[in-house]
Amino acid sequence: MSRMTGIDEGTRVRRDNGTAVAAPMAAAGRAAHEGGAAADTPPPATRRTADAGNVQSVARAAAILRVLAGHVGEGARLSEIAISTGLHKATAHRLLAALKEQGLVDKSADTHRYHLGLELFLLGSSASNRFSIRDIARASLQRLAEQTGDTVYLFVRSGMDALCVDRVEGHFPIRTLSLDIGGRRPLGVSSGSLALLAALGDDEVEQVLSANSERYARFGCRPEDVARMVSATRRDGHAISDGMVVPGMCAVAVAVRDRSGLPVAAITVGAISQRMDAARRVQIVAQMAAEARRIEQALQPLATPQRKRRAARAT
Repeated sequence: MSRMTGIDEGTRVRRDNGTAVAAPMAAAGRAAHEGGAAADTPPPATRRTADAGNVQSVARAAAILRVLAGHVGEGARLSEIAISTGLHKATAHRLLAALKEQGLVDKSADTHRYHLGLELFLLGSSASNRFSIRDIARASLQRLAEQTGDTVYLFVRSGMDALCVDRVEGHFPIRTLSLDIGGRRPLGVSSGSLALLAALGDDEVEQVLSANSERYARFGCRPEDVARMVSATRRDGHAISDGMVVPGMCAVAVAVRDRSGLPVAAITVGAISQRMDAARRVQIVAQMAAEARRIEQALQPLATPQRKRRAARAT
């Protein structure tokens, strides 16, 4: 998890340290009087310090939003947010207040827990118009739900997480609704996020394992456990999660890749464990693999010229 500074720390340093700022500003004022630059233009060193502080603040705010995205429904307490982001509680509180003012975060009056705000939904709805993976994959998800009778999920990568962007329920009366659309799992936890992680390069896998090491403990596993699951997923060509997230639920997943081999999504089929014996898993994996190829073919015309050139160099 990134280590960053609070929203107003850079501003406060400049305001409180009057001596450090007064001399350069006085020089700027003389320059303006003598026909030089404008008097209110800060010196380059001061601008660079302010820019660095702003970048760090944005990164910290993004880290907080990702933590809240992992607590959809129940919300997160200030202490949980501070621990997950590595921030001091006072800094986390200042950032949350700023995000709340912008409508990006809400705070429950009765539980004092923080939630993602409505403004994020509106922004996300606008952003989704740029991305077609959900529209392209929808028919495949519907076919799989009809063929298997079980619940089918579509995941994409979001930072160190797997983000559920679509879900189709099958006709089997006992359904495994372990995650809503918009829900997240750390990369490596659950079959969909494991399929995405296993499709990455070794160096990137190591980075994810290190970044998510403390989060894995919530699911009763360690980075070395996830590393072994990555190896098994690569060997078998599909990921499996049996009771890892929800007891009595088993799910299998395959990655959807671009022409360069990088993962763009993962398809997951989840069911109660009794419906996921070895023979049926083989059948479902074959069906998912066929749909993954359909999605990959549909994505090819949408590849940008830069991506096409990169894929050509890799082949």
